Amino acid sequence: MPKKKVEVPQGTSGSAINDLIEGTEFNFIKEGESKGSLSNKPKVETPIIALNDLLGGGLPLGAIVEIFGPNASGKSSMMYETLGNFQKQYPEGVAFIIDSEASTDDSRLRQLGVDPLRAPRMGASSLEDGFEQIVNILKKMAGDDRYKDFPVLIVWDTIAATPSRAQITTGDMYGGGMAERARIIKNSLANIFPLIENQNALIVLLNQVMAEIGGWKPGITSAGGNGLKHDVHMRIEVNGGKTNYDGVFATDKESKLSITKSKVSPIMNGIPISIDITRGGVIDRTKSFVWWMTLVNPTLFKSGAWFSLENWVYDRYRPYWDKIGGFYPRFRQKELYDRAATDSNLVDLLQLIWLDLISERYTLQKEVCKGLKSEVETRLRINLDISDEDFIIPEVDPETGEVLDSDLEELSSALSVSD
Repeated sequence: MPKKKVEVPQGTSGSAINDLIEGTEFNFIKEGESKGSLSNKPKVETPIIALNDLLGGGLPLGAIVEIFGPNASGKSSMMYETLGNFQKQYPEGVAFIIDSEASTDDSRLRQLGVDPLRAPRMGASSLEDGFEQIVNILKKMAGDDRYKDFPVLIVWDTIAATPSRAQITTGDMYGGGMAERARIIKNSLANIFPLIENQNALIVLLNQVMAEIGGWKPGITSAGGNGLKHDVHMRIEVNGGKTNYDGVFATDKESKLSITKSKVSPIMNGIPISIDITRGGVIDRTKSFVWWMTLVNPTLFKSGAWFSLENWVYDRYRPYWDKIGGFYPRFRQKELYDRAATDSNLVDLLQLIWLDLISERYTLQKEVCKGLKSEVETRLRINLDISDEDFIIPEVDPETGEVLDSDLEELSSALSVSD
C-alpha cells in the first residue's frame, strides 16, 4: 500500500511544530537548561560519597526525595548532615525543618553540622498543615523575581509520624477513613509538582517502615501508600546493621544504603554507612567510602589475608599511585583505612576510579558525572603535580634498559596535538 502523503499545515510561523505549540504551555528545553532536567540542577552533598558520585554531586534541587528505613538506622543523621552541607554550599539559601516527631535538639544538630539559627522549624502538626506550608513557600518563590534560582531545602522528619486533621480532631487513627493518609499525600504532591519544577527547592520526606500484610511472607515497605512511591523522584532506603563496642561502650554502627528508585542515577544496593557514635552519630564519610570501594570486588581489589590492586587499576592510574606512593602490589585492608583517614589524595583517587567505573557501566552517567569527575581529576593533578606527560609510558630498550627518547618525544607531541 503506498504511503499517504502528509500535508504539513501552514501557519504564521511557517513551521508545523511551531504552529502547533503556539498558544500552548509547551516549549523546547535549551541545551544545558536546568528546567525540566534534574541532572542539570544544582546539587546538595550528602555525607555518602558513593551516593553523591552516582547523582553527579549530590541530591538535586528541584526533586522530591523519600528516605526511609527502620528506627536508629541513620536516616536522620544522613539528612541533617546533608542539611548542614546545604547551609555551607548555599549560605544565601534557607533550610526548613518540619519536626513532626518533636525530636530536634540544638546540640545534636550542631554536632551534625547544622546551624539551628538558620534553619526555621515547624513543630508537630497535621499532614495537611505541613503540605500547605510547603506549597505556600513554593508559591512565594514563584511569584517573586527575587527568589529566581533561590536555593531552598525542606526536611520533613518524619512524614509517617504526622497525623491527619481528622485523626487529631477525633482522636481516632481511622478518623478520616481507610487510606486517608495516602490520599492526602498523593493529592498534596500533585499540587507541589507544578511549583517545584521551576524552583531550586529540594524536599526530603523522611519516612518509617511498616510490615506489608498479604502474600506468602510478610515484607517491609514505607508508609504513605503507593502514590508516594510513584510520585517522588527518588527513594533511598537505609537499613541498620550491627553496633560495634569497645567493652561496654558503643563505638560505631554499620548501616547500608540502597537507591530503590531514581530519575537521575541507576539503582544501587548495599552502599555502606559507618556512623561514629562517639561523635554524636556523625557519619564517617571517608571510612564509609573506602569500605564501599573494598566491596566493589573483584573489580578493584583482590581480597584475602592481604588486599592487592587489580593490574588494570594500577596500569590505568599509574602516575597517581606512584605519586601517592603506596599499596602496590599488596597491602592490609586496615592500612587502606588508616591512610585514607589522613590522605585526601588517596580518597580523591578512589573517587576518580569510582566515577570512571560508573560512567563506563552506565551510559547516562557519563554525562551526569562529567562535571564532578573533572573537578576531582583537576584537584588531584594539582595536588600531586601531575601532567599529561606523566601518563605516557615510554618504550624501553630491552637490552640496555634505557628509555628511547625519540619515541617519548613522539608520544608527547601526539598527545599535545590531540588535546
